[in-house]
Amino acid sequence: CRNIPFLYPYGTTLTVSKPAVAILSTGTACYPICRPICALRHVSDSGGKLVVVGSTMLMHDQYFDKEENAAIVITDYSCIPNTLSLASRIKGSVQEGENDFTAHDLAKLPDRCLYNMTLSHFAALRAYEELKVKHEPLGLIPPKFFTPLPPLHISIYPAIFRCPPPPELELFDLDEVLSFEDVRMAQITNQCPQLCVISCRISFALDGEDDIDAYVSACADILGIHDRLPKDQQSAKHVLQFLLDQLVEFKKLNHVDDFTVS
Repeated sequence: CRNIPFLYPYGTTLTVSKPAVAILSTGTACYPICRPICALRHVSDSGGKLVVVGSTMLMHDQYFDKEENAAIVITDYSCIPNTLSLASRIKGSVQEGENDFTAHDLAKLPDRCLYNMTLSHFAALRAYEELKVKHEPLGLIPPKFFTPLPPLHISIYPAIFRCPPPPELELFDLDEVLSFEDVRMAQITNQCPQLCVISCRISFALDGEDDIDAYVSACADILGIHDRLPKDQQSAKHVLQFLLDQLVEFKKLNHVDDFTVS
């Protein structure tokens, strides 16, 4: 038994008795329950067959395609030929109409007497002995490709390359040249991590005198003080002395009265 869902429209049930056999019946989900709707009778003496269906609408296109009634059609098993028998009966070719392909026994189609293959009529060839060639596997022949250009020769003397010319523009730092004096001094002050500015007073908290001398010399270069001092008097002490002299001379001229305090 196999549960196959299908639609049975406008049909009736059947009463089946032996030797007929019920093929399709209703299930337990419809009324009447488990009643045959299709039966088959086979007469062995005459070979006749009779199939009775309670409704012809079961195979109608409207129900066969849309209601999935095609599920009741069980296809036959695919026929597989006897490959062992066919392999022993080689047949060169089969022309149309030569045999009846509708026969049920597929083993009768190949005819071993129709064609035959034999090599007994071909004479033995002794090409190696007549051509005096060794009986060995063929070797690989290196190919020769045609080159349209002659082979290149390496020059004896290596090529002499010219040195690149120096840059046309002088490389300089634009910030160092174009920046104002106060900006450059601020950059140098920020580069000294141990220089502390507290309540607008500069207090040197450096470990040694070398750092102080370097800072004072850098500021003197920015302000152009070294150009106004002799070469043997360009130390940090001489720079500070020069600044104090200039400050005293500035206060002597009494320039404070000339400025308006806002």
